[in-house]
Amino acid sequence: MVIDRCPTPLKACQQYAKSVGGRIRVENFDLMTAKAKPASCDIITTDAFLTRFTANQMANIIAAWHSLLDRRGRVVTTVRMHGEDDDRPDAEADIRNFTARALDRLTQWPLPSPPDREWLRNAADSYARRMQSSDVGGENSVIKAFTNGGFEILHREVAAVEGELFPVSYLRIAARRLT
Repeated sequence: MVIDRCPTPLKACQQYAKSVGGRIRVENFDLMTAKAKPASCDIITTDAFLTRFTANQMANIIAAWHSLLDRRGRVVTTVRMHGEDDDRPDAEADIRNFTARALDRLTQWPLPSPPDREWLRNAADSYARRMQSSDVGGENSVIKAFTNGGFEILHREVAAVEGELFPVSYLRIAARRLT
């Protein structure tokens, strides 16, 4: 089962599953506002999701993940590590490069009905201008939030990656629910 508050990734998951001959169940679900939770799951995967919130909200999200997972379920995620590269001197160039990469990647995905190039250009530009990433603390703070939230850390590493707009370090985490 795939859950997300936005229908776009749910549709993308369904399209991909269909393209490889698979089936997948999706559910529109907002972790922050839902009154009832969906069926429990074995694994939660996210990419840079926790940094869309404050450090306090991150603890609440980790607690919600704990309640969503089956006993011994797992979380696989990345968390952006903030540092001195956060203030970029030429943000407009970063936005143009991000938009160009989005358009290049459009040709690499075999989608049954790909989006219009102009729509994608506008959407990428809008995303790059609005995207926020909160500093939720360093590696040890994030790991502590997981262990305090009832998780055992199975794997952790900090790696430099291309990032949305410019190269940045991400903490990669695999964690297992303890109880």
